[in-house]
Amino acid sequence: MNRKERLTFQDITVKQAERLLPAVEQVHAFYERLLRRMEQRGFDSADAYYLRVEAALQHTHTVMIWTFYATVKQGVGIRERKDT
Repeated sequence: MNRKERLTFQDITVKQAERLLPAVEQVHAFYERLLRRMEQRGFDSADAYYLRVEAALQHTHTVMIWTFYATVKQGVGIRERKDT
């Protein structure tokens, strides 16, 4: 694929985003539960594994928000999106 053929966020259709969002939400919920369990069991918040799980939670949250934005056809500063 050359540079002109690369896909971007704008190439994700509303239908694709609607199908993707539940999976992203599941992954995010997994990291939420994992971090909560780690905290309940007394994991050191400076532990390398804890920090990586916390980072994964933050990153999946960002991906979830962006995926949600991809389901919005227009508004909130988003130009009109493809339906199909």
